[in-house]
Amino acid sequence: MSEDKIITAAQEKYHALLKNFKSVILGTSNADGTPDASYSPAVMDDDRNFYVYISEMSSHTRNIMARDEASLMVIEDENSAEQIYARKRATFDCKAEELPHGSADWQKIVPLFKERFGKIFDSLLEMGDFHLFALRPTKGRLVVGFGRAFDITGEKLDRLEHVKGIDSKGHLERPKSHGSSSPITPEAAQRMIEHMNSDHSDSVLMYARHFGGRREAQSAVLKSITPDHMEIVIDTVELLRITFPHKLADSHDAHMTLVKMSKEARQALEAALAG
Repeated sequence: MSEDKIITAAQEKYHALLKNFKSVILGTSNADGTPDASYSPAVMDDDRNFYVYISEMSSHTRNIMARDEASLMVIEDENSAEQIYARKRATFDCKAEELPHGSADWQKIVPLFKERFGKIFDSLLEMGDFHLFALRPTKGRLVVGFGRAFDITGEKLDRLEHVKGIDSKGHLERPKSHGSSSPITPEAAQRMIEHMNSDHSDSVLMYARHFGGRREAQSAVLKSITPDHMEIVIDTVELLRITFPHKLADSHDAHMTLVKMSKEARQALEAALAG
């Protein structure tokens, strides 16, 4: 996929993430630097400033009052995430500013909370220990998948720059030490099969479509793995054998080979679709 298409796809996911959130994860620290993790319902304005209405009884409120800064994260629901290790998320470093009760800014933002959260917010407005804070991002980072991290920049946090790691190498394979991995025993193969079918069924289908030449396949289930090949059942009826590019040395080699084959298949299929 070209870099322009990568950025465009990431922008779409970024916009969807900010459109649908109702709360943010807050990272704050007190005057002594002790960290605190918490959350709060939140709203966002057109300039992508965030707002929280929080109580003095919460440590994050006292922390923000003491340091005028916070980190916040908008993250997709784990129940809808395609991969738990790569949940879509946007994280921002923010300067915090309290908006005085009844001020012009306060009156502009409060209706956003009422519209989003309903009657419960009217009750919170009656409580004297709650404060309205603007959290204004100074920089951000978007993650939409493995190898899909982006710096968020621009006056309205609307520009993305692909982060490719040190020397643009992305994720790096950990060097192996002697005896650090395990052989592909039947038990190890079964664990890999269960993991691939449970967490990476999309990759299994791409193996069948690209390496197996079955572009029309609609479903694929990994059946077996040996050091030489894997077998995949496509559309519940056909058993397809795909030979690995080299004889797998151990479980670590199997993992890295499957990852590389998934990337190769995805790129080839996306290129073919783009025509």
